[in-house]
Amino acid sequence: MLKMSEVLEIFYKIAIPEGVEVSITGEPILMNDMSDLLINDMVKLFTIAALLVLIFLFLVYRSFTKGLLPYVPLLLSLIWTLGTMGYIGIPISVATVAIAPMIIGIGIEFGVFVVNRYFEELNKGTERNIAIQKGVSGVGRAILASTTALTIAFLALGTGDLTIMVDMGIALAIGIIYAMLAALFVNPAFIVVEDKIMNKNKNEK
Repeated sequence: MLKMSEVLEIFYKIAIPEGVEVSITGEPILMNDMSDLLINDMVKLFTIAALLVLIFLFLVYRSFTKGLLPYVPLLLSLIWTLGTMGYIGIPISVATVAIAPMIIGIGIEFGVFVVNRYFEELNKGTERNIAIQKGVSGVGRAILASTTALTIAFLALGTGDLTIMVDMGIALAIGIIYAMLAALFVNPAFIVVEDKIMNKNKNEK
């Protein structure tokens, strides 16, 4: 079976008599155009949300590296989410097109909780490795409880009959779980890396 791109390629190679206008229509063409529009909108929405959140983090932490601490793990969780969606067959639709900015908006708080807790412990004079442990353990239960509540709420969409809403609920539930895992397990690793980089720069100076 030919792909739509192959069909269009064959169509554009056909010699059309002068003065004759020919166009392709039908459900496959409309679905192909809609898919392109949805993907473009998804990229646009993701870009806007990602930039706004990143700027906000830079302003809050007043540091480029510190602003990236909760941000990069969240982007990883988003990549995992989109990969899982493709693996289990959830398509980009009118409902799921907003998944990326929604996960960024909801999931960023998990990483911020961990990072803020870490800096609070540092300000108390706690040794860095212990501060990381307390940072995770101090907010771990709250993040887990929030994730559980959100996951249940999103999965409730899966009880409906509308397929696109079911897909959105499942995708959001997956995204929130990944955001939690990134905050609790990936964030501490980034904190350690950032700390080593900053210490190395200080020693070189």
